[in-house]
Amino acid sequence: MDRPDLLIQEVAGPVVDVGFDGFYRQEYDRMVRAAYLMMGSQQSAEEIVQDAFVRVHLRWAKLDSPAAFLRTCVINGCRDRLRRRTRLAARVTLLAATPDAQIGSPTDGDGVELYDVLLTLPHRQRAAIVGRFYCGWDDDALAQVLGVRPATVRSLVHRGLSALRIELSS
Repeated sequence: MDRPDLLIQEVAGPVVDVGFDGFYRQEYDRMVRAAYLMMGSQQSAEEIVQDAFVRVHLRWAKLDSPAAFLRTCVINGCRDRLRRRTRLAARVTLLAATPDAQIGSPTDGDGVELYDVLLTLPHRQRAAIVGRFYCGWDDDALAQVLGVRPATVRSLVHRGLSALRIELSS
């Protein structure tokens, strides 16, 4: 399927042509914030998002939905990085992970506690909660990104919120 090198996007009525550069500027900060909430590290989040944009750029002319492909790349990149981190920590117990100085991290009271509890959730639950409540993605978009059905997304969000409530109430 041949597609022009422009992403056509509706913005409050008129149709505006936005190339890859415009797409990058439009989505970068949002994707870094989402990845940061899943990873807990600004540096890791930026690296994952950059890698995701490279993948999008390589397939730009063939993509029907670059935003959906970008979301999938970011979520999968976070999952892969977290898996590597877990395997490394299990193999080398002497490595102590120290939190990075992070831009935009919570700094006081309940924000820190909520953020810490969010990081304890399993990846899919965390991704579902961040995607739903922070990024505003609907069930269908999250289902596509996570590779599950929309009903499973609702279940992941429900379980994640239940775990957050339990941890925050104790």
